[in-house]
Amino acid sequence: MGHVIYEKGTTIIHTIVNKDGRCALTGEFKDGRMMGENKTVKEYLKELGPGFVCIPFDEALKKIEKLQEEHYIADWEEISKDYWFFALESLPPEKWKTVNGIEFFRMMEKTTGHITRHYARYQNRYFAAYRKLSDDYSRLSDEIRCLISRSGQKHSA
Repeated sequence: MGHVIYEKGTTIIHTIVNKDGRCALTGEFKDGRMMGENKTVKEYLKELGPGFVCIPFDEALKKIEKLQEEHYIADWEEISKDYWFFALESLPPEKWKTVNGIEFFRMMEKTTGHITRHYARYQNRYFAAYRKLSDDYSRLSDEIRCLISRSGQKHSA
């Protein structure tokens, strides 16, 4: 794909740029008329103001994915057995399997882009975290084992 008008520091692509260098339909109105439609990139950037750039689509997508990861991906949290089963039964689970003795599944509905809620069960302990769809369950099992190890050390201290 070609270029897009992207708002820096956000997850928003305002429009795509056609091959002729003009902006496509944006869906945004200002003063009763469509913003950007059929304007040159220079004209539309001037109308939008500072903070907007014309960049390759792939570059904008990487920026958006990075912002989504920074916002959603955090440490695993321990959850209740009831909550784990509630999540399991809410929608059909996706990628449900046991890896290194830890049972995993993820929500089939994506939270945003390439991120969804993942769930893990080890013996009688239950965990949840947002993770990328591409995250390998072997690595996630290492994260859970590390968490269990750390929490065991806190309990024995």
